[in-house]
Amino acid sequence: MRHTFGMNAFMKWLPNNSQCFHNKPCNIRRNNNSVTFNLTGITKKLQWRVSESGAELWVLHQLPNHKGIFWDMLIDFDVNVAHSTSCQYYCSICDCYLKTENKRQYYPTKLVLWEKHCFENILNWCNKQLTPDKLLILRGPTASGSTQANLFSLAAWKNIYKQQKTAPFKIIALQS
Repeated sequence: MRHTFGMNAFMKWLPNNSQCFHNKPCNIRRNNNSVTFNLTGITKKLQWRVSESGAELWVLHQLPNHKGIFWDMLIDFDVNVAHSTSCQYYCSICDCYLKTENKRQYYPTKLVLWEKHCFENILNWCNKQLTPDKLLILRGPTASGSTQANLFSLAAWKNIYKQQKTAPFKIIALQS
């Protein structure tokens, strides 16, 4: 039987928290493997995907003179649920990080783990990073055919471009 705890939890969490997003979730779709959504007023090339392993923000785009859709991940919030002998829940992936803010944190329930460790991170990241001053920069393809998507402020992008002298194939205003 397919596990759907994370997706079910997200679908219950979202109606109570969508008003907290600066750009509210829209185009919410669910299938057997994931819940996907876009954000109102943000380019549709950005798509969140929530699954049983956490959440990722993908950039879906096409390259000039290439067929097919390319996918580049901007950020992910992985969740690997584990529980301690004292029946507290935690994400076992966080043990791998050296930074203290990513060290293991314990939660009283699996639901609270998902809400605090994944869903609230989606909300906070969106509100802090998907701002009107940002540009979505699409670069590539490299010799191996890979592409890269990044968010930069105009000032940061000008500085990077000046240093690298590599033109992107597309610059997209984040907010539509």
